[in-house]
Amino acid sequence: MGLGSKILVATDLSEAADAAIRQGYERARAEGGELIVCHVVPDLLRHSPLFPQRGADDMARLLDAEREASRAVELRVTALTGLAAAPHVPSPAQPGQVRPDGFQVVIDTGSPEAAIVRAADEARATLVVVGSRGASGLDRLLLGSVSARVVRYAHCPVLVARSQDKGGVVLAPTDFSDPALPAVAAAIEEARLRGARLTLFHSVDILPNPAIGWAAPFGASWVVPPPELIQEVRAGALEALEGTLQRFGVEGDTLAPVGDAATAILEAARTLPAGLIVMGTRGRTGLARMVLGSVAEKVIAEAPCSVLAVRLA
Repeated sequence: MGLGSKILVATDLSEAADAAIRQGYERARAEGGELIVCHVVPDLLRHSPLFPQRGADDMARLLDAEREASRAVELRVTALTGLAAAPHVPSPAQPGQVRPDGFQVVIDTGSPEAAIVRAADEARATLVVVGSRGASGLDRLLLGSVSARVVRYAHCPVLVARSQDKGGVVLAPTDFSDPALPAVAAAIEEARLRGARLTLFHSVDILPNPAIGWAAPFGASWVVPPPELIQEVRAGALEALEGTLQRFGVEGDTLAPVGDAATAILEAARTLPAGLIVMGTRGRTGLARMVLGSVAEKVIAEAPCSVLAVRLA
């Protein structure tokens, strides 16, 4: 991303969102870019034609809530980063520096995911950073609403930030298609920025779908490929991964396990371990922009580390 980067961080002022603020700040510092912090206040306005005076009261409360939220965001970001808030961030910065006049605060109202995407569009953000509520128990159920929708609709890459040690490899799943190359390129850049080892990954998903078992009473049967065919396909995948590394002129490791893609990615992230997963999501505009692949969605929801979702062409 480099000079000209605009990092938009979304926070709900919870401890879970602090990881997003920290990681967004680190990106802005590494790239000499702008840091913009967005907070969405619930829409408190009520529409009551029978009692129009309530509209003025609600508007006053909303303005008060926005001012309080802005102050709370400033204090939180300053406490986590040491930066001071600024009304705007116009001045250029040198590589490796955070802009000296601090960070911007954007306060909006309404639907959180819509407001975050709108703020990213208006700021022409090069990266959006959102928090995750965790990877187990009831917390997993809370991710899908805001974070996954931001990933689905944002025009730029989205980093779903989780608190974790900075160590670990950068894991880059790929399906070898040309549209997936931007995600591989982003993973290479992330590994460089982090000083981490890169691991290219492809899942050899040629085993029968378990759902076929439900059709067994109706005549369906399992068709398991012979072991030699599985090994041949896996060897071809490893060779293709090595070819991808050579194509980009970088060093790294390769993994090509056999199994369901999402499950295999999550298992690799836990065992390596991975400090970051970089993967692609489908679509850019129109209806295609609404599509978030099932593999990406599951990985984003359950990953033990942060996930950078790169929108594919």
